[in-house]
Amino acid sequence: MSSYAVKVVPNGVHVVDIKSGAIKRSIPGDAVNAQLVDSNTVQVTHRDGKVRVYDITSGALKRSI
Repeated sequence: MSSYAVKVVPNGVHVVDIKSGAIKRSIPGDAVNAQLVDSNTVQVTHRDGKVRVYDITSGALKRSI
């Protein structure tokens, strides 16, 4: 199982594999905050106030709050 870290960048969020340093997933958008929910899910808070939850493997939007 891989371990990930998330980094907010100017055009979104990068999910980074801790061991290799490789970017696993780039999520576009105007993000202000991001954190891992579990080993396959990341939540991203955007400037519009929406919190969006994404699947790390597929990049699919799972929920928008």
